[in-house]
Amino acid sequence: ENVCQERMARKVTCFAKQMLKFGKSKKYCPELSCFQESMPGMAESEDYIDTTHLTVDQIEHLYHFDFFELVKSSFITEKTAKILHEERNAFVFNCFTGMHHCDYTDKAFTITLMYNSLFLRGYRKKTKKSFSIKLLEPAVEILKQYGNDLHQLPSKSNQKRNQTLKQIAVYTGIPLLLSTKIARKTFCDIALNELMMTADDVAACLGLTNTKYLKNYGKIREKRLAITMKSW
Repeated sequence: ENVCQERMARKVTCFAKQMLKFGKSKKYCPELSCFQESMPGMAESEDYIDTTHLTVDQIEHLYHFDFFELVKSSFITEKTAKILHEERNAFVFNCFTGMHHCDYTDKAFTITLMYNSLFLRGYRKKTKKSFSIKLLEPAVEILKQYGNDLHQLPSKSNQKRNQTLKQIAVYTGIPLLLSTKIARKTFCDIALNELMMTADDVAACLGLTNTKYLKNYGKIREKRLAITMKSW
């Protein structure tokens, strides 16, 4: 069962009913039975929102995985190892920056030194909202591999990148169907539950217009509550 597809179908159906009701109010169309029918599928609920992400152990494993070791055993070719290495770097970079794939691909962002730290700054292509993110150590290390040149970071279409990421999951033994969206969700989970950032700060880093849509990327887990809720 694909919950994401079901949620999208519900949204489309809701919009269609709204349009038909508007048409009825303007006498463009007659009263329809669908106005009184309940919505198909499950109700919109946070319980059904997909917040799949990598755990800290999984992202550490992925970050340090050496694909060229598979070449030595003739499991893959050196060309394949290089492709997997590059795509892994791009994925992990986005796990620690939370960038949307289209924003990452456009490279229309800058690196600025502020408060003795490197900040990645730019504007979300979708929302036109600015974002500013402190580059954590893994992202900085990956950037160094490309001479600190943003435009040298690996680029690929979303479809091709997702295909390669699924191969990476198999080779590294990560039991997830990896995708560019999971990188963004992983950043959200790290920010909320590992770095203990506020929802407002995480939304700002993701370039969201408000925290309303943050639930689509991550949720507060018990680990955070164990730390933030002081003992009586």
